[in-house]
Amino acid sequence: MPRNNQFPQAGFTLIEVVAAILILGILAAVVVINSMDSRDTASRTAVLSKVRNHLRYARNRSMSSQEQWGINFHGSTYELERLPSGTGETLFFPGEEFENVQISPLSISTDVYFDEWGRPINSSGTSIPYSAADGEITINQTTGYIQ
Repeated sequence: MPRNNQFPQAGFTLIEVVAAILILGILAAVVVINSMDSRDTASRTAVLSKVRNHLRYARNRSMSSQEQWGINFHGSTYELERLPSGTGETLFFPGEEFENVQISPLSISTDVYFDEWGRPINSSGTSIPYSAADGEITINQTTGYIQ
């Protein structure tokens, strides 16, 4: 004898449940991938900002002391230096625990110093245009403005 259904059955079919779980899984994967990319971007931006601030510090030291100050890059680290180099003086940036500052994931190899006017020069004192980190850090050769 057939059942007399006065009330429709409530619930989802197996296909509907699997489809919903599949859609949620795809959305979760997209969110995780985007958050990883934004974290790497934020880390790179923070490191670039720190390098720019330290460049400004070296530039200001040069202009206020009438000596040549700069940054000596060693790939993924850098240090503050006063020319002529080799004085044996350990120099720290304000707020840093060590003289060698870590900048990974960046790698910069072009040293830069500043003359008493705040313009970028190389270690021999020759005025140079300066660009590092794939052009994300630039110093105007004429004014010394750091971007």
